[in-house]
Amino acid sequence: MTTEPESGSPKSASTARTRALLGSGAAVAGAAIVIALVALVNNPAPAPAPAATSAASAASATPTPTQTQTPSASVSPTPAATASPTPQSNATEAPPVPITATAQPFQGVRYRVTALEAVDGQAAQPGEVAGPAIRFVVQIENQTPDALGLGQAVVNVYYGANRAPADTLTEPGGSPFPASVAAGNTASGTFVFRVPSDQRDTLTITVDLNASTTVQVFEGPGPK
Repeated sequence: MTTEPESGSPKSASTARTRALLGSGAAVAGAAIVIALVALVNNPAPAPAPAATSAASAASATPTPTQTQTPSASVSPTPAATASPTPQSNATEAPPVPITATAQPFQGVRYRVTALEAVDGQAAQPGEVAGPAIRFVVQIENQTPDALGLGQAVVNVYYGANRAPADTLTEPGGSPFPASVAAGNTASGTFVFRVPSDQRDTLTITVDLNASTTVQVFEGPGPK
């Protein structure tokens, strides 16, 4: 049987104080909880901010297109240059004959220089320069059985001992050879060259029919 302490004893007074303190502590704790709950309801905690995405993460998040290598153009092998056949050129000059003579550079064909005279050369074409000139006619006689082509025939004039080349003019009265001369016929062309009047003691006139024939040379004094 438990004996209750008497209310007037010191022990009962201490017990009563303890109970009172416990009761007031519980009341205080309960009030604190209530205040905390009310504050939480009125001021909710802010949602946590999303973590900052680093530049590296953002860069890695966007897929970078893979750079494809453009195939280099294939280089076609350059074919080796082939030399074009060069016509056999016979630049041999026949022994010179006087300007007044008839030359036979090969069988059946004769050349003559006629009507050699001094004229005032005129500049009629681009690049020509007017001045003292000579004019003459070259005749080509064809005694072969076939037509003779004259499309490649070239006439040149040189003057002086060193054979300085004379400039070609077309006027007055110049005219080229026709394209060909028929068998048994004679064709002619009229030629004008600018030659200083004081350098005509020695003239050289050459007639070159084509690349495969001998160049015929006429030499002699020119008109003053």
